[in-house]
Amino acid sequence: MSGIVPLHRPMADEKWAFPLGMTSETHRPKRPVPLTLAARWCGVRSSWLRSEAKAGRLPGFQAGDRWLFDLAQLEEALAQRVREEGREQ
Repeated sequence: MSGIVPLHRPMADEKWAFPLGMTSETHRPKRPVPLTLAARWCGVRSSWLRSEAKAGRLPGFQAGDRWLFDLAQLEEALAQRVREEGREQ
């Protein structure tokens, strides 16, 4: 994907990476999560995720001065972008 800069995706045993005692990527939170956790979950930089959400290219919303993301919607939107970019090549 052009513009995406992948970061290290934390291993499941790195409990600091997930809130509420989650220890596996298969246990996606049901409620919206803050920008930093969403970026870490997806393996992208926070600044990139914020700019894509601000531009309306990825799902997210602001609550006050914080950006929040539904991980299921975000993962689907990123997967859709990958599929679309694959068709263009």
